[in-house]
Amino acid sequence: MLSLSDTISVSRAKGFYRSNPAALKTGNFFCIGLLVAVAGMMLIGSFWAGQIRSKNADAQMRQRLLSQATEIAHTLNPELVRKLTFTAADKGTPAFEQIREQMITAGTGFSQRGIYSMVYREGKVFFGPGILVSTRWPMT
Repeated sequence: MLSLSDTISVSRAKGFYRSNPAALKTGNFFCIGLLVAVAGMMLIGSFWAGQIRSKNADAQMRQRLLSQATEIAHTLNPELVRKLTFTAADKGTPAFEQIREQMITAGTGFSQRGIYSMVYREGKVFFGPGILVSTRWPMT
């Protein structure tokens, strides 16, 4: 319940804004400015949080792919890999087909589009046996 002094204060405030409309506009501009500043800070904070989450998700995906590739590499017979030249001449050789079968078996537990092998020699990348679930790109 308002007391008499509160009623007088409220009526004086109303009178102040009636007699001074610039004060009312200044108050509105302050509120609008504060609202825009808070909205801007929330937008920047949301963008920043999204960036952090996407970097974390990317790092987790890369780590999972690296561990899967390492796991598959450990299943391959090194002697068979040494027999490959990583050229078109390898296709159809027993070493090529056996490595390809090992990769198919290893790849059944992963949800990847494909698995391939490659070697880096003399500044160039050469591709070897691999599997591809999708028929979008041809693969050895």
